[in-house]
Amino acid sequence: MLSGGRNVRGAELVGVVMGAFEPVPAAMVSDYGTDVTLRRAHPADAARILAWRQEPSARRFQPLQPRDLASIEAEIATQAAPALGPNFDDKVRWIVEANRKPVGWITLTVTSREHATATVGYTIAERCHRRGYASAALRAVVTLAFAADGANLERLEAVAAVENHGSRAVLAKVGFQEEGIARGLLTIEGVRIDHARYALPRSEWHNPRHCG
Repeated sequence: MLSGGRNVRGAELVGVVMGAFEPVPAAMVSDYGTDVTLRRAHPADAARILAWRQEPSARRFQPLQPRDLASIEAEIATQAAPALGPNFDDKVRWIVEANRKPVGWITLTVTSREHATATVGYTIAERCHRRGYASAALRAVVTLAFAADGANLERLEAVAAVENHGSRAVLAKVGFQEEGIARGLLTIEGVRIDHARYALPRSEWHNPRHCG
């Protein structure tokens, strides 16, 4: 996961719909006064996602396998179909927008419906780092993930490369707690990389307007 920065204050409700299938949580506003909202990714976003995947910062910290445009389009089309609700048991990808302009993506992947757990991941375009976008987007996804009329999950997990200090700061700011270091967890650019593990139980989640 990549960092979009650290400067985010609490959420402010501005009435922006997150996507066609989701309930409407509070939208996020960065310290720069930028509205940060989400929408479901669709196949037309594949080209920009491919470009973001190829940026040096993404390749440095993420175990990205070579992909072509067609495979990304097909994956997005599959992810766009399921409705996000209490029975959701799949992966969903949103496009992060700042003032209605795409700046990155964020995902929620259910790992166990039985145990109500999921992982989160995010990438923000290099030109948009350090503007608070990742923190704002992550807070919005956590709201959807824990909402009774959203995914109704109990625990969210994430990993970040030990050297990816920006992404680790984003997770900590939103309320995720570090739970240890997984040595050599993932291979990035042919090298086994240690990753910090993070988690956030629903019982420890606070209304985002009171965070930060």
